[in-house]
Amino acid sequence: MLSTSKASLEDDSVVLFSTSDSPEESTSQSSSCNHSPLQQHPNQTAYKLSVTNLSYTLREKAWFSSLIFHGVKQKPVNILKSVSFTARSSEILAIVGPSGTGKSTLLRIVSGRIRDRDFDPKSIKLNDNAITSQAQLRKICGFVAQEDTLFPLLTVKETLTFSAKFRLKELSSREREARVEGLMQELGLVHVADGFVGDDENRGISGGERKRVSIGVDMIHDPPILLLDEPTSGLDSSSALQVIGLLSSMARTKQRTIVLSIHQPSYRIIQQIPNFLILSQGSVAHHGSLEALELSITRQGFKVHPS
Repeated sequence: MLSTSKASLEDDSVVLFSTSDSPEESTSQSSSCNHSPLQQHPNQTAYKLSVTNLSYTLREKAWFSSLIFHGVKQKPVNILKSVSFTARSSEILAIVGPSGTGKSTLLRIVSGRIRDRDFDPKSIKLNDNAITSQAQLRKICGFVAQEDTLFPLLTVKETLTFSAKFRLKELSSREREARVEGLMQELGLVHVADGFVGDDENRGISGGERKRVSIGVDMIHDPPILLLDEPTSGLDSSSALQVIGLLSSMARTKQRTIVLSIHQPSYRIIQQIPNFLILSQGSVAHHGSLEALELSITRQGFKVHPS
C-alpha cells in the first residue's frame, strides 16, 4: 500500500475545478510580544476573500501508475470537495481539521501557487470581483509556508533586506531600508535586528522570532491578504500565543485579511480568532464562529459540555 505524502499534492497531476451546481455559500488581545503599537493605515484597501464551490482532485500520471501499480488504473483522489468560505478584512479566519483534510492544499490554491492550467478563477473572488489570474492573487496575497526557508547565517535585518531587494525593485535603496525598519518594528524584531537567524546547528534567535522573520519575508511588499500554513507549528505555547497575538493586531490595525491553518490551538489562542473553517475529509463541516457551532450542535440534539 502506497502512502501519499504532502509532496504528492504538489505534483503536476493535480486538477482543480469548480462545481458550479453546488450551493454558493456554506453557512483580543495582543500578547506580550516586544513590539511597538502598530499604526493604522486608513488608505489601505480592505479585501474580502470569497471562495465558492472549490474542489481539488489528485490524479496519478500514467507513467507513475504503470511503474507503481503495474498498469492498474487508480481512482482520482478528491482532496477538496465544494469548499466555500468568506474571509473579511480586519479578522482572522482559522482553518482547522485533522491531518490530510486539505488545509495546506486549500491555502496553496487561494494564494495562487498551483499550475496555471489547473487553476479555475471562477471559484475565487476579491471584493466580489472575479480574479483573472494566479499572478493577481500572488500580488495581493502573502503566503507563509509551514517550514521556514531562511538563511541561518544572515541577520534578521539582512534577511528582510534581501527579500526587499527582490520584491521591491521599484523602490530606492532608502525607501527599501525604511520599509525594512518599519516592518521590524511592526513584527517586534528591532531588538534582534543584528542577530543571526540560526538553525538547528547554528545558534540564533528564538523559534518565535524566527517565525516572525518568515512572516516578514512574505510581508515585505505589504500585502492586504496574508495566508499562513500552521504558523504556530513547532513553537511552545507562549511563542505560539505571541505569534497569534501579533497577527490579530496586524489584522485589526491595518485592515488585513488573515487566513491561517492551525493544529490543536489552545483556549487562549481560540479566544483571539473570531471565525473558523472546519474541514472534514475535504468538505466544510462548519464555517463561522465557535458560538454558532455550539448552537448548531445543540440544535441537532447533542450536548456541549462546558470547558
